[in-house]
Amino acid sequence: MSIHKSISGLLYIIVAFITASVGVRFITATEFFDYHAEASGLSWEAVEPGLRIVYLAVFKVCGAAILAVSASLLIMLTFPFAKHRQRWSYYAIPLVGLLLWSIVFATTLDVSITTPGTAPWIGSLVCVAMILTAFVLSLLDRSASASPLP
Repeated sequence: MSIHKSISGLLYIIVAFITASVGVRFITATEFFDYHAEASGLSWEAVEPGLRIVYLAVFKVCGAAILAVSASLLIMLTFPFAKHRQRWSYYAIPLVGLLLWSIVFATTLDVSITTPGTAPWIGSLVCVAMILTAFVLSLLDRSASASPLP
């Protein structure tokens, strides 16, 4: 295994675990986050009970989707990327990761710019940067098979 692929895999694993932790945070939330209160100008207690249920339902759905992204990344990293060195996974992994983290970045940055809230956009930018770095490094791994999609 090349040093490029090792570093690439490590960066992807870090992103996958960050992704999983964010998913768990959303699934286990019992109220919206501090920056949501700052952005909306409302405390959790000021939100109508029915709307609280809706917020928490959306959080759980988002958390489940984020966990699905994390699981997808870990499965692709374990089998087609690390074990079988299939070239298609070198493109699929960053595609899946960037689909999530670039949208999270753009959305949280927008909240920070357009509201009084300070959303955690820096963390998502770091994930985007790690994914892009890992992608470039993985492309330097010339030993990957050119296997087609199954």
